[in-house]
Amino acid sequence: MTRKRFVKLAMSRGVPRNDAERMARMASGAVSHAEIFDTVIKFRSGLGEVVAAVVELIWPVAKAISEWISELDPETLKELAKLDED
Repeated sequence: MTRKRFVKLAMSRGVPRNDAERMARMASGAVSHAEIFDTVIKFRSGLGEVVAAVVELIWPVAKAISEWISELDPETLKELAKLDED
């Protein structure tokens, strides 16, 4: 695989151009563009799925905390802020 093809394929998978160019420069005589694509790009694609799953799990907790804080009276919030300063 040529460097140019690597960059185009990486960009088609959502990798920003500058990042794709940097990854393409990692290829040397010992490591080909195809090997880099197989490892880095496939890993990056899988990583996106993991991040989406984590966000999906964390979102309800973050929302509940936000709602809890919005229901607190101002004096309680001041007390909690003082605890954070200590």
